[in-house]
Amino acid sequence: MSGEFNFEVMPFEAYDGFRTLALEQGGFEVEKEFGRRARSRGVSARAPRVMSSRSTRPSVSPFTGPKKPPVRTPRFTLPRWPWRVASEPYGTAVAPYPDEPLPAGSEYMRWVQSALNDVLGLRLPLHGIADSATRSAIRSFQQREGLPVDGVVGPDTERALIAARGGGSPRDGAPKPTGPGVPEPSEQVNPPQTASAPGLSEPTPRSSAAEFEWDSFEQKLDDTRESAERATVKDRVATGERDPNALTDMVFFRRHPERRGQKLGVNEPRLAAEWKTILRDIVMPGLAHGHAPSAARVKISDREIRATLDMAAKKVPGLGITIKELLVRHQAEARGIPIEVLLAFIHFEAGRLFDDATAGKWNEKHKKYVPSFYELGVFQTPAGDHGCTNEAGAKICRYRPPGRNVENSQFGKGWRRLAGAYPTESNWKDPTMQVRVGLWDLSSTADRVHAAFAALFPSRQSEWFLRMAVLYSFAAGAGAARLFLRKFKNELLALPEAKRWDFLQGKNVGTFYFNPENVDKKMALAAKLCAVRGTTIAQTPGGTR
Repeated sequence: MSGEFNFEVMPFEAYDGFRTLALEQGGFEVEKEFGRRARSRGVSARAPRVMSSRSTRPSVSPFTGPKKPPVRTPRFTLPRWPWRVASEPYGTAVAPYPDEPLPAGSEYMRWVQSALNDVLGLRLPLHGIADSATRSAIRSFQQREGLPVDGVVGPDTERALIAARGGGSPRDGAPKPTGPGVPEPSEQVNPPQTASAPGLSEPTPRSSAAEFEWDSFEQKLDDTRESAERATVKDRVATGERDPNALTDMVFFRRHPERRGQKLGVNEPRLAAEWKTILRDIVMPGLAHGHAPSAARVKISDREIRATLDMAAKKVPGLGITIKELLVRHQAEARGIPIEVLLAFIHFEAGRLFDDATAGKWNEKHKKYVPSFYELGVFQTPAGDHGCTNEAGAKICRYRPPGRNVENSQFGKGWRRLAGAYPTESNWKDPTMQVRVGLWDLSSTADRVHAAFAALFPSRQSEWFLRMAVLYSFAAGAGAARLFLRKFKNELLALPEAKRWDFLQGKNVGTFYFNPENVDKKMALAAKLCAVRGTTIAQTPGGTR
């Protein structure tokens, strides 16, 4: 044993064999998630070199020279189990740990891996070892959350994981992590010698009690992820989020952070099916069972109340009266819709009041502006086609308000009914005509819904009628209102009017889901305005004032 060997110490990450092992242990999902990033770092494929000390240079002891070289303890990441145990010349097994204990096998790291699986939709093995795949997942999560990307779970990263997972601190009833000063259970290793690799041995196989079925393990991971997603949806619903599409997007993009919020394309049917599954199995049950009564769902600030009152007190161009006075002047044409509801409607729908001409919003899926027609004036009455297109990011509208084919729109029909002619580009901003046409549109649409379901609306002045027949028919369309009333007619008839609106929360007809947000905020503001005036909106059949 006179010969000695000098080893050139290299980080384990530099040896491609360990990276392959980590990818095999982590599964196809880890390779898909982190393969691109691993290749971009330019990892060297060199293996550790072993050089004999019998060289032409004389052997020099490191302690006889004029200066003692610095001792640097290399920090590196261990490969995953199974480890090969090196044997010294006299057969004593050496523990495969570095001199400085690492938090390998700790309960805390198992929690980190479980949280990363839930948040990022991965399948990291829960072995408690901070290996390269785990650190890559940590860096991916940190980059997504806008945190410093260092691959270390510090206080900020831990808080972000808890928030993204929907609660559950790693220290709530979790065992203390292992580390310096914490005794580890001892295990005797009897390395059998092999002819192919003298001096190396495999650890004894684990007992059958330690084996598990991989399919069962995958199912447990999926169940844990869905439980965390349901908890997150429940929390968001409790804070007032009622949009099922927004909630589904939240869950979907947490599963797929690599998409960075990119919408689905028509050539991605598998992901589209997953999105619909999230909507059906996670979001809609959360909306159905986690909603609060409509009065408690929306909070209206004092600032919004003041803004609405200021708007009501503005002078109408050319008339010398306020907007509120103009509404009172034509109150008979409102067919019982309270002034407070009309003011709340204008506050949320018409930011520019009589000059407001909304020409749709860009729809990335269909590559066009939706809807294709103008919505004009203080009541955003549907008018003619705008013909808007997206030209290099700029919105270009081919037709000016009131739009092409305005005679076939509600705005054009109402204008002709009241004035005997259709609106033009020069007169569509007339305040009096806008108010009268808008009130006719709201009341006539509600009349059609009432006529089709008269048994469901014994009074035109109840809150139920205002919500469903008037406001929801405007927000979602009269066709959508009739769909829900037709499907749930018997259930609604069995309920008092005051409970019918809350009954519809979370319901769906096919792929169309009931979204009450637009109506709820208008009615909440109207209730605040009524409190200022000392009036109420009727909950049951009867008058509103």
